[in-house]
Amino acid sequence: MDQSLIKYDENGNPWSAYGGDFGDTPNDRQFCMNGLVFADRTPHPALTEAKHQQQFFQFRLSGQTIEVTSEYLFRHSDNELLHWMVALDGKPLASGEVPLDVAPQGKQLIELPELPQPESAGQLWLTVRVVQPNATAWSEAGHISAWQQWRLAANLSVTLPSAPHAIPQLTTSETDFCIELDNKRWQFNRQSGFLSQMWIGDEKQLLTRCAISSSVHRWITTLA
Repeated sequence: MDQSLIKYDENGNPWSAYGGDFGDTPNDRQFCMNGLVFADRTPHPALTEAKHQQQFFQFRLSGQTIEVTSEYLFRHSDNELLHWMVALDGKPLASGEVPLDVAPQGKQLIELPELPQPESAGQLWLTVRVVQPNATAWSEAGHISAWQQWRLAANLSVTLPSAPHAIPQLTTSETDFCIELDNKRWQFNRQSGFLSQMWIGDEKQLLTRCAISSSVHRWITTLA
C-alpha cells in the first residue's frame, strides 16, 4: 500500500503528500509510493498484473487441448470451474465450462470442441478464466482466481478489386505503342521498349523517359 497522506493545495484540491512533502529530511522519496493500492485502498492498475503473476493455476494451449497446472502445495481443487470463450474482436463465438479436478502440483487436460472459424477478418482470441462458484472466507461467489488468453490463427479477409469494365485500347504508330484505359494512357517506344510517357487525364506524369524496359503486359498490370 502507498504510504502517503492527503494534503490540500491553495484551491482546496486534495493531493497525496509523501517523501519530503512535509519538510522532513532525509526521507524515502518515491519509495513511499510503490504499493499495489493507493493510500485510500484504491487499486493500482499493477494490482491486476500482480494477481495474474501470482495465480495458483497456470495454463498451456496445445492444439485443441488446454493443460491446467495447479501450483497449490496441499489443496485439491474443489471450488473451481474453468470457463473458456472464443471471441472475434470481442464478440463471443463459442464458450463452455469444465469443473477443475486437480491434485496439488497436478495437471488436468481439457479437450476443447472444434472451434469455429469466423467468416470475416479480425482478432480471434481464446480466453480461459477459473471461477469460484461458491463464496469462501476471503472471496465472494463468482470470484475469478486465474485467467489466461491466447490469440488464435484467423482467416484473412482480402477484398479483391472489381475487374475494370473498360477494355484497354491499343493504338500504334511508326514509333510508339499507346495503351489507353479509362483516363490513363501509356506510351511505349517501339524500338527500345521503354515507357516514354504516361498521362492521367491530360497531365503528363513522367519528367524523363523511364530507363527500365519491360513488356507491355507488365506495365498494364502495374499501373492500371
